[in-house]
Amino acid sequence: MPDVGYHYLDGDVSGNRDKAYSGADIAAYPIDNTQESFGLSPVEAMAAGLPVIASDWDGLRDTVSPDVGIRVPTFSLSGAQTANQARLLHLDQINFAQYSGNLSAQVEINVPALIDAIVGLASNDTLRKKMGENAIKRVETTYDWSVVVPQMQDVWAHLAEIRACKAQTKRQYPNSHPIAPPPMDYLSQFPTHFMSHGTQICKAMNSSDISIEEMFKLRRYISAGHQFETVETISAVMSQITKSGTQGVALDTVAAALKINLMNVEKAYCWLLKYGYISRV
Repeated sequence: MPDVGYHYLDGDVSGNRDKAYSGADIAAYPIDNTQESFGLSPVEAMAAGLPVIASDWDGLRDTVSPDVGIRVPTFSLSGAQTANQARLLHLDQINFAQYSGNLSAQVEINVPALIDAIVGLASNDTLRKKMGENAIKRVETTYDWSVVVPQMQDVWAHLAEIRACKAQTKRQYPNSHPIAPPPMDYLSQFPTHFMSHGTQICKAMNSSDISIEEMFKLRRYISAGHQFETVETISAVMSQITKSGTQGVALDTVAAALKINLMNVEKAYCWLLKYGYISRV
């Protein structure tokens, strides 16, 4: 994006974080990885009086409330569709960086909604100021240590009660590995929506000038050492979707036409959605 200004401030240099917050109008966190379990940076931005634009994802769904910012919808695969990643990690066939990277490749952040949020907030001084003021109040009333520590003590007491019970209730993941359950089973609260198994209908978009092969190179999926799906499969799925025209085509129809596993097609659909090659009908 040669026409977009970009300024880098090294976070390891003292004072740069304060400069970034004080010089900003909006804090944006379009997170799509499974490691963002809470989101400390958005809370820091809120404490600095900044409105926040964040993905509707994991901990950000709790920290960024509607009065302090805008959450952008996310879309991902379900537990069954990610079971293989858990198995590979459990067997040490992939490392955690590959594991989290593969899961991230299967998360779509609604880019049109993200653009609307940025443009809308950037052009509304009054709303930015109001959200910034609310953000400071939220940090003071929700994330100050005087509030957090008693909550932690309540959790400890609750855990002690659970341990003291004679009848223990264990979480079960039916039909999955008992030690390595599908990640999107126990991370089911992360995304806004899940893909409909076999029935999702999508159509091709003409908004990208970058080929699928080029995108794979840019995102370094191959050089990372393990792919969530092959570029050949994704390209073949894209070709089938393009042939369907503006009415779109369902996952199971593409799987039948290509004679490949439905879950492979689902992974391809989710990745194509992530980078705007297709859209839901």
